[in-house]
Amino acid sequence: MNSLCFVILNYRQYAFVLRDVANIERLWPSASFVIVDNYSEDGSFETLSQELSQKPNIRIVSNSENSGYARGNNLGIEVALNTFSPEFVAIMNPDVVIPNAKVIEESLNALERNEDLAICTGLMVDSTWNLNWRIVAWKVPDKLDDVLMNVPIISSVFGPIWYKSLSATRDGILTVESVPGSFFIAKASCLRRMGFFDEKTFLYCEERILGARAKRLGLKMSLVPGVFFVHDHPKGKKSFASTMKSYFHLISSRFYYNKSYNSWPKWIVLPPFVASAIIGTFLTALLWVVKRTVHCFKRNLKKGKSQ
Repeated sequence: MNSLCFVILNYRQYAFVLRDVANIERLWPSASFVIVDNYSEDGSFETLSQELSQKPNIRIVSNSENSGYARGNNLGIEVALNTFSPEFVAIMNPDVVIPNAKVIEESLNALERNEDLAICTGLMVDSTWNLNWRIVAWKVPDKLDDVLMNVPIISSVFGPIWYKSLSATRDGILTVESVPGSFFIAKASCLRRMGFFDEKTFLYCEERILGARAKRLGLKMSLVPGVFFVHDHPKGKKSFASTMKSYFHLISSRFYYNKSYNSWPKWIVLPPFVASAIIGTFLTALLWVVKRTVHCFKRNLKKGKSQ
């Protein structure tokens, strides 16, 4: 099997990174690693260096700032290509768990069998092994898709980028336009052709931009339906400030995407986009208040019954 390098972007999750490296070394001993610490400032770089830097198949890189998902991963890809010259590059979040070697093996097999296939991955499940078909893959947004997606109530019911059905190839993989950025394996040559990640985003929309670039080049992405990986994304109640900050990052990335990658002229797309973003901002804030109020009411009701 040809060479494979894992690029793992860390931000204050060094314990997960150590777990991931140990797991992948057990599943795929020939793998190499580039770990980029995205300016964690919590001792991550020092801990990872102390534990892993002595291994010849691992490079630990410290970023000079928290530059976001795209730029941080691009730094890791650059180091990987210059240091290990891999044929395949795996992008992996620290909170991803690969349960068995079949996930890697089947993805690499699909990439090797299909010349125009650029990126491949398995089906993403959560920590309880539940699969949500809406987020395992999606269409590349275009035209007024994001005008609808900006409004939380509409997007939760009607998602123009969700797949109603998936097209299978004769060798058993599912062709899609965009895959989750939490874990995928790509041909290094195709990443070069696509120009790697677009560094004008900080967080969100990186995968759809890769999908748009692949589409323009006639390259494909796919899912292997028989294998799964776990995205154990931390769940918890977000503060109002954190919720709004995440939404603003999302809107900012979507605005850039529609300005740069939408097939319709900017003067048609951007005005309704801005209007829907304003509505979406208001509704996001309102929904946070409603959810928190309902939660407090239920908690107080439960306390009253227990007394």
